[in-house]
Amino acid sequence: MKKLFIGIIIFAALAVITNPDESKHRAAVKKQMLNIKNQEGIGGAIGNGIGDFLVNNTVKRKNHYLFSETVVSVLGEEKTVGYGAFTIVMINEDALKNN
Repeated sequence: MKKLFIGIIIFAALAVITNPDESKHRAAVKKQMLNIKNQEGIGGAIGNGIGDFLVNNTVKRKNHYLFSETVVSVLGEEKTVGYGAFTIVMINEDALKNN
């Protein structure tokens, strides 16, 4: 029982230490937006500049210590589009497209 408790404590400590910061969440959203843009054949230099501006002003990170949420805020409405844990941020492409 004691080993299990120590294992849980170590796991939780690693999760807290390696929880991705807001810049990693923004980078993941930018990467996913570029993938969507390339699939749909839209964009260009102006689109990239606007995309960077939008990502920097609309993407937030909600920290839950063991994991974090990627939240996009548009017109006052917040929508979770991804999650991060252990230095990895996963973005749901469908949630990002529908936002």
